[in-house]
Amino acid sequence: MAFLRARRRADRTAPRAEPPFLPSAPDRREIAEYRRRRYGPVSWLGRLISLAVVLVVGQVWLHVQAQQIDFGPVRDPAPAVSAPAAPAAPAAPATDLRTEEGLTRLVDDVRRATGSTVVDRVAVYGADRVTVQTAEPGRPTRTRTYVWDSDDGLGVVTTDRPLARDPAQRTVDLDDLAPGPVADVVARAPGTVGVPAAETTRLFVADLGSGPAVRVTCVGRDGRIGELEARPDGGGVVVGVSP
Repeated sequence: MAFLRARRRADRTAPRAEPPFLPSAPDRREIAEYRRRRYGPVSWLGRLISLAVVLVVGQVWLHVQAQQIDFGPVRDPAPAVSAPAAPAAPAAPATDLRTEEGLTRLVDDVRRATGSTVVDRVAVYGADRVTVQTAEPGRPTRTRTYVWDSDDGLGVVTTDRPLARDPAQRTVDLDDLAPGPVADVVARAPGTVGVPAAETTRLFVADLGSGPAVRVTCVGRDGRIGELEARPDGGGVVVGVSP
């Protein structure tokens, strides 16, 4: 018991131990001062860089959010209503080579293609179907044939076996052809030969043995054929009808 009393007395007389020191929270001014000493003063460049980084991050975030939003199906815009297009002008009809204009053009094309207007024969099978035969240049025993194209005019028909030609072949000079009077004979031919409903009207120009002549043949739908002959100037019409 004496030991315990002495122990208690010693405890009362011994110096007390103070609790450990707990520093108080730093003041904001102290923090600012610490940063200024450690990192130096804040520059405007640093602030601008920080602001730019914040803006870029914000834009990226907004873009990602917008991509995740479902705005529903996209509707096509209403079609634009345009004024109706003006109707195209009708194409000009091809020149009928049996008319005055067509015969004039044909003679010019023969002159341009062959260098002359002298031919063996000309056959016009329709409005734009024509063949022209002449002697092959430098070879009078051979025949050269031209065909008509509405775009290019007369063109040479190439063949491995040209037609034989009589050197004494009678020829016709198309400069003696009167396009106007001959075209009139062709236009009147169906009624003249008694085939008013002619399905085909053909024109043939050649020397058939009695001098240059124009022969017009009309073919009806019923098979009736009517023919007439005239001079290149359109006169001297002679009618012959075949049943």
